[in-house]
Amino acid sequence: MTKPIIFLHIPKSAGTSLCDYLGQFYDDEENYFKCAYKFGTPQDKGGYENVTFTNNLNEIASRYKFISGHFNFELAQEVSNLFKEKYFEHAMVTFLREPALRIISCYNFLVKINYYIDGGIAKYSHLPESIYYLFTIKKISFEEFIEIYDNIQTKTFASKNPMWFLYKERANIDDLELAKINLRKFNFIGIFEEIEASIHILSKNMGYNNTTFPRSNITDDIIFKHEPPQYMQNIKFENLSNNTRNKLMLFNELDYELYYFAKNIFKMIKQDDYSWRL
Repeated sequence: MTKPIIFLHIPKSAGTSLCDYLGQFYDDEENYFKCAYKFGTPQDKGGYENVTFTNNLNEIASRYKFISGHFNFELAQEVSNLFKEKYFEHAMVTFLREPALRIISCYNFLVKINYYIDGGIAKYSHLPESIYYLFTIKKISFEEFIEIYDNIQTKTFASKNPMWFLYKERANIDDLELAKINLRKFNFIGIFEEIEASIHILSKNMGYNNTTFPRSNITDDIIFKHEPPQYMQNIKFENLSNNTRNKLMLFNELDYELYYFAKNIFKMIKQDDYSWRL
C-alpha cells in the first residue's frame, strides 16, 4: 500500500511538477490538490473551494491519501493529525528554494499569466483579488513587489502567511525560530536547487518505483498573448542593480537563514541521517 502523503507546496519551487510526479502513485480518487488558506480577508477570496477544504478536513483526510496545496504549516499539521488516526504511518513533505530566485520567478509568473495567456490572472481562481489588483490594475513593478512580498517561506512555516495572499505584517526572528522548529516536523525536506537528488531520495523513502520526473508549470514556457509594460518583463537576478539586489536580499534575510537551515537538513538526509526530526 502506498504511504499517504501531505505535500506543502511553496509557490515557484517546482511544486506543480512535484504534484504531477507524486500524483502518479495514487489513484485519481485518492489525489486531492487544493490551494487552501487558513487566513484571508473578505476582499481576498481564494478559489479552489478553500472554505470547503478547511471546513471539511475530517472528510477529506478520510477520503484522500495524497493531499497537496498552497497551505501553511498549521493546516498541514491538522491534516497530519487526522492521518495519524487512520494510518500506521504517513509522510509530510515540502521543498524550499533559494529566496531571491524564487521571488523573481514568482513575479515573472504573475506577470506572464496576466499578460501572456487569455483570461489573465482572473482565470486563476486561487489567486486573491489583491494579486489581481496589483498586476492587472496597478501594474506593480518588481521593486514595489519586493517590499510587500517578503519572507514568504518563513511566514508559511510559521503559519503566518497564507501563500499568495499579501500579509502586511513583517516576519520577525520569532517567526524564523518557529519556522525552523516546524520544518523539523516534516518527514522529508527537499531543495529546489538539488531537485534530482531530492526526488531520488524521496522516491526511495516512499517506495516509489518510478523516478522519471516531469517538468510542469515552468514560467519560461508560458505562451505570450499580450504585451506587458517593458518594466515588468523578464526580470533576472543578473540584470538587477546592486541596490535592488541588496534590497531583495535584505527584505528576505529570514528566508535566507531558513533556506540555509533547510539545506543543512538536506545534507543530513543525503547521509541517511534523520536525527534532525522532532
